[in-house]
Amino acid sequence: MKKIWIALLLTLVLLLGAVPAYGALGTSPLPGGGFPDIADPVIARSAELLRLMGVLQGDEQGLFRPAEGLTRAQFCKMCVVLLGRREEAARYAGRTIFPDLRGEHWAAGYVNFAAASDVKFVHGRPDGSFGPDEPIRYGEAVTILMRLLGYTDGDAGPIWPEGYLVLARAAGVSEGLALGGDDAIRRSQAATLFRNCLFAAKKEGGSFLETLGTTGEETVLLRVNRREGMVTEAQPQGVPMVWPAEDSLFAGLPGRVVTDAAGRALTFLPAERNGTGGRPDAAVILSADGSDLGLDILTGGAIGWKVYRNGVPAALSELRRYDVVQYRPADNTLQAGDTRVAVVYEDCAPSPAAPTEIEVLGGTRLTVLPTAQESLRRFRPGDAMVLLLAADGRVAGAMPADGEAPENALALVDLDGGVNLLCGGGLLPLELAGADTLALRGDLVRLRQRAPGARPEKQFRLERQSGGVVAAWDTVAMTLGKFPVSPYVQVFDHGTKIDKKQLTGTVPASQLSYARLNGEGVVDLIVLNTASHDGVYYGLASLSVEMSDDPWLGEMHYLTVDCGNGRQVKLQYMGTAPDGVFVWAEVRRERYSALEELTAHVGVPASAWLGDGAVMLEGLTWPVPADLPCYNRDTGRWLSGVKAAKAYSDAVDLYTADGALRILAVGGR
Repeated sequence: MKKIWIALLLTLVLLLGAVPAYGALGTSPLPGGGFPDIADPVIARSAELLRLMGVLQGDEQGLFRPAEGLTRAQFCKMCVVLLGRREEAARYAGRTIFPDLRGEHWAAGYVNFAAASDVKFVHGRPDGSFGPDEPIRYGEAVTILMRLLGYTDGDAGPIWPEGYLVLARAAGVSEGLALGGDDAIRRSQAATLFRNCLFAAKKEGGSFLETLGTTGEETVLLRVNRREGMVTEAQPQGVPMVWPAEDSLFAGLPGRVVTDAAGRALTFLPAERNGTGGRPDAAVILSADGSDLGLDILTGGAIGWKVYRNGVPAALSELRRYDVVQYRPADNTLQAGDTRVAVVYEDCAPSPAAPTEIEVLGGTRLTVLPTAQESLRRFRPGDAMVLLLAADGRVAGAMPADGEAPENALALVDLDGGVNLLCGGGLLPLELAGADTLALRGDLVRLRQRAPGARPEKQFRLERQSGGVVAAWDTVAMTLGKFPVSPYVQVFDHGTKIDKKQLTGTVPASQLSYARLNGEGVVDLIVLNTASHDGVYYGLASLSVEMSDDPWLGEMHYLTVDCGNGRQVKLQYMGTAPDGVFVWAEVRRERYSALEELTAHVGVPASAWLGDGAVMLEGLTWPVPADLPCYNRDTGRWLSGVKAAKAYSDAVDLYTADGALRILAVGGR
């Protein structure tokens, strides 16, 4: 009976209705670009369409954060960018139209433009205020978009917002959404609203998209990048983009380029695919290596799909037993993951008989795919089990802790002690309440939740993972020792995912703590340990005091050196240290062995520069590295490069050490 049950589980295809994609806090890899934390393929397409237009942007980590809300000011900015009038908004920044929105507010120009320009699509409240930082409500968002389509309060009638909601339903703006007028909207819902607005008919006729640009003939989008523009099969020289992007989720798809009056690419409209559209909210658990059982049902008859395993391109033959496979229509790919994690069943909702969410791993809530419920019914809170996770972090199945599917979960501990499960090609943040992670910061760990009855402080087993294939990594030849490195390799440094383009030359074996080979003998995962091993760091120093979980230790003092480009080192530091200044720090055996301020050259004028590649300092010519970290003291952020720094200020501060430029800074005077 046990073998029959396991066989049924392994061939099970999850065919029921959609589950909210933002419930699990999971991430899914987007190998062709796009936002990595959008699991729902429909929302992914909407967001990508608008990302290429500059309407939607990610945070510093490139995440969309679909479950988070939007403020009234953020929504106004998105509308102004949608209209293609972002540059005009700057002229409105100095006005004071609303008493709670002064010129120093980041969105003053956008909101004032929205209230006082010729389009005028927002109004103040009865007391004259605007509330820029308050959540925008569904009724407010719909009202604004319908005004962009040419509708007025007269068309909507005297009852607000119901009149505008009726107009929105008729125009298709609210398609796919079921919200009340007073409901706060999520970023994922905003993507749907804006996408619907693009294709909705304006009051005077024609779609909103037609007023923004011209849709070209069908072609194939080969790739997108900042230097070459939007490259298509029909136009290999590339179409310059209004909002340059590095790559796109739509790369490789047929569709049409939308261009503005100047011939610049606004966005790309992918064509609909052959087949039934597949089942993006389903998954197959493979019963044998290389099996294709159930994949035709997943894809709905689509052809030409590509396979990714743990975020890296793979052949179907490389898939393994117990892999969880999903289909993503947005880029016509099969996404496979092999994450299996040993957990204790802590809680569920709404019931153990039909859970849509389960709680495991110290309070982490995971979304359950529909017919994974069948396998979960065999368990009750308090039981130990192994969860089989899809690449987007949702639960695809559950098996007994002593069953045939061995657990294999790996996680990364960031510098704040947060634990993030490697899942597919992304990271799934975990709660792990009560786990002691201080000594494991920056490490890759093997993770499991111990069987019921373990003491709280012993509830989780976190073992530092090292080894694998460890050799020097040639980032040019893309080899690690004798093994090839995948061009899609995932690279992590002190618990943070980094772009391999940040690394040049050869990375010594001493800076690699772990490298993984896939089934074809190719390295697809590399974990660096530059934060905890010997090295010299140049960056901005900051001191912090944190309370230890151990009452005997009390306050813990830390010094962080932020090097820009997403790199930093944070270690305990005893004694006095410079705070808020640029330093060089030497690290040996996980301690600061030396720390000094960089030599400052203050107020270097524009006349001292020889282009962007060299600068005169005290009669000597200094070469300027292409990746020189540039810091803006006014905003407290790192800039994109030397050009951005020079554009911000005529005079800059340069910091040197060991005969080289290390840091450029602007502002703060």
